[in-house]
Amino acid sequence: MSDFVRWFRHSASYINRHREGTFVCLLPGHALSSCDSLVGDMALLHSLGIRLVLVTCGQSEIADELKQAGIREEYHRGRMIVSEPMLPLLQAVCGRQRIRLESLMSMGLPNTPMHHSNIRIASGNHVIAKPLGILDGRDCFHTGTVRRVRVDFIRQQLAAGIVVHLSGLGYSVTGQAFSLCAEELAAEVAIALKADKLILLTDEPLLNEASEPISELSADQLPVYIADSSDQSDGQRSHLKALLQAVNHSVARGHLLDYRIDGVLLRELFSHQGCGLQVSLQKSGRTRVATLADIGGILELIEPLEKQGALISRSRLQLEQEIDCFMVVELDGLIIGCAALYPITGSSMAEVACLATSPEQAGVGESLLAALESRASSLGVKTLFVLTTQADHWFLEQGFDSGDPSDLPEQRRESYNAHRGSKVLIRRLA
Repeated sequence: MSDFVRWFRHSASYINRHREGTFVCLLPGHALSSCDSLVGDMALLHSLGIRLVLVTCGQSEIADELKQAGIREEYHRGRMIVSEPMLPLLQAVCGRQRIRLESLMSMGLPNTPMHHSNIRIASGNHVIAKPLGILDGRDCFHTGTVRRVRVDFIRQQLAAGIVVHLSGLGYSVTGQAFSLCAEELAAEVAIALKADKLILLTDEPLLNEASEPISELSADQLPVYIADSSDQSDGQRSHLKALLQAVNHSVARGHLLDYRIDGVLLRELFSHQGCGLQVSLQKSGRTRVATLADIGGILELIEPLEKQGALISRSRLQLEQEIDCFMVVELDGLIIGCAALYPITGSSMAEVACLATSPEQAGVGESLLAALESRASSLGVKTLFVLTTQADHWFLEQGFDSGDPSDLPEQRRESYNAHRGSKVLIRRLA
């Protein structure tokens, strides 16, 4: 089976899940000007029935405009102070971004993702703003914050199949324009719409101590990163604050994605492993006892390993009979890991068997093993053992010790298949 066919089949559940969902996406000016394929992927999301709200921001472009005009940037409490002379420059940047986005969304050349897309996009006064006013004795002029989102107006357009565009400007009841923090705006709009996702595109992904991208965090983990002033930039903290605000107020998932990665939206939204940081109230990989409804997912995991000889073959009927022995890890409604615990009658030992995980998911095996150990302890099991032909090094890394068939309980020793030659590993529970 080709990688494309396998990916396309696996993506079906995500396509069904995302259809008619509302996604609020923050699109930086640099991404808009340098990544035409990103807009093409957004057109693909729209074609799959996803309702899109696009928030554009142009902080770097505004900084360039101010430099050329000889105007010095001034900040207070982390926000740029937009004075009267600066407002026309800000409006010009927002206008250019709107024109750029509308032109890209209007493309329809053959052999491109935009062909036959026929996308309609609407910009307008969707957000009512208010001035920050005078803070700490400092007049913030045209720097504002969100007062109200015109939710019904936006929902009407989304329901009609229209992509909604919001610039970094909001308008007050007196008719004045105010500069809004793009991350705050995106979060407020996502919350007001009860969006399914808030997606922030950036060129500053969140990295761990090994300089590797972090793939998942829960909401209660975010404050640690926000407070870490040594490692996070101001832009990263703004992004993380927006994600935390959103998931704490009804938005199901938040995502921080590096727009420089080709196809980052598709890889994050339509694959098991994703391609960026996902934030939710709790980590989404849930370890639980298996049910009969999980058998299809378990078979999908173990069949490739059975063909390789790494696992012994199990029929659907056998799985149905032994399902109470299995635990699974569920991610977004899909089974990404499974393992079984077989207590041995008349002994204090239990066998760990049929451990299989989706190859794209790191740490799932460790989670399953920890869950099995907890379950074994609750059953009074003192020693775990495993028979394996290909995974002995992994089990040794998890604290198992090498053994031999004589270490097995009598009934399991009698059924040991010497021809298969499985290695025996033992772990005594604390």
